[in-house]
Amino acid sequence: MNKIIMVAVVFSLVTAFSAKEAGADDYLCVAIGGLSKDIMRARQAGVEMAKVMAIADSLGSKDYTEEESLAVKELSTMLKRLTISAYSMPRMLTDDGKERAISDFSNDASLGCFSNLMEDLK
Repeated sequence: MNKIIMVAVVFSLVTAFSAKEAGADDYLCVAIGGLSKDIMRARQAGVEMAKVMAIADSLGSKDYTEEESLAVKELSTMLKRLTISAYSMPRMLTDDGKERAISDFSNDASLGCFSNLMEDLK
């Protein structure tokens, strides 16, 4: 997994997570889907779980505003939960199986996010 891409996605999530503008929640769910895809791709490629968890731990090593710090803490926790979830699933043997696992994991994460948003609107 490309650490630069992961960091870029996480910073996008920080922006969306701390944004107050309309549509930020939808953007957040789309970004979570993409991040989930990257995490499961790493899982299916055999990247050690500790390396992915280290990325989540490294999020707090930057200087953030107070509002961003709260968002980063929540995002770090979410990243760790997604990683644990991805790594609790088996690695697939075939390329088709790996792609299906990646797609399903991403879709499940997006579904959970959008479902929570819809519940909040009730």
